[in-house]
Amino acid sequence: RGSSRRASVPSASPSPNPSSKLQISPMAIAFGNQPLNGSAIRSVTVTNTNSETITLDESLLSGSMAFTLEGDTCTNTVLAPGDRCTLDLGFRTDTPGQQEAALIIGDNSSSHVQRVVLQGTGVTDLAPDTDNSPSNPSGNRPTNNPNPGTTRSPEIKGFNASPATGLQPTDTTRLCYEIDQATQAYLVNETTGERITLPNASAGCVTQTPGRNTTYTLVAMNQTSQEVRRGLDVVVAQPDWEPPMTPRAIAPTGGDTVYCTNSANLTWSAATDNNGPVSYTVTLQRWEAASANDEEEAILVSGTWVNVQTMTTAGTQLNLSGLIMPPFTYRWQVKAIDAAGNVSQPSAWAQFWCIAP
Repeated sequence: RGSSRRASVPSASPSPNPSSKLQISPMAIAFGNQPLNGSAIRSVTVTNTNSETITLDESLLSGSMAFTLEGDTCTNTVLAPGDRCTLDLGFRTDTPGQQEAALIIGDNSSSHVQRVVLQGTGVTDLAPDTDNSPSNPSGNRPTNNPNPGTTRSPEIKGFNASPATGLQPTDTTRLCYEIDQATQAYLVNETTGERITLPNASAGCVTQTPGRNTTYTLVAMNQTSQEVRRGLDVVVAQPDWEPPMTPRAIAPTGGDTVYCTNSANLTWSAATDNNGPVSYTVTLQRWEAASANDEEEAILVSGTWVNVQTMTTAGTQLNLSGLIMPPFTYRWQVKAIDAAGNVSQPSAWAQFWCIAP
């Protein structure tokens, strides 16, 4: 069985902590009626809704020993803003009647803890132990199977993913299941065809990295090979590989003459992108000519473009104050960059001449 780390905290009612920056879902779990010595698993998701990182405390249980921690990615975990972790709670009892407990979750953003209430009921077979009626003089215990001698079909009671949507290509998801009357169970990744072994045929969780939109199929079989299936879709954000459109230099271009003042600007057209806003990287270069003396006259014979500065901005204009001086020739180009880091082709070099006002 799973972990049973216990705490001496009352398990009364759900207690969200308004000062905590954690979002816990759900705040109460009802396992319902479960057969004695049967097992069921439910999951709790903890999300950091704060703008700063949060460190979680050890996850603890208080109350009935019928509840256990079957999976825990939260204890002592540091959650960045928007990150989440998962706790898998198990319920298994050999005692009839209702059982109660609480899952205790604390963190460094508050001095108070939050409690998730857990409830489950162990039930016996509804049929009496013996029946001495005239129709059953032997006193044999009747069966709940309406067709004696046949095997009940397997039943999938639960199959869920946490999280099931909003994953990035490198994110993991926990697939949890609960099955009745099965002797064998496995998962199929319908995208890759991979068959995934499950820890047992009744209840459990496995962690997967889908990488892209994927359908997982849970397959359960009984001893006579009767089979049931249930599919579950996991949605992964598709990576953006498409660069923005190339921006176009507007001014100065074509050898324009520019006064070297604080009001001199570079201007270009806005680039469009399939996935939101873009920023721009502008490269400014100056022509530095080499010279040779010919009867005391300076004759320009060659030169090179020297990088003045490469700058990044969110707008479509850049002020040249402090960057240009007379009498030099300059050229510039601009590239667009989207949120995924894709870079457009650079604009054509645009040249201008800088003179004193």
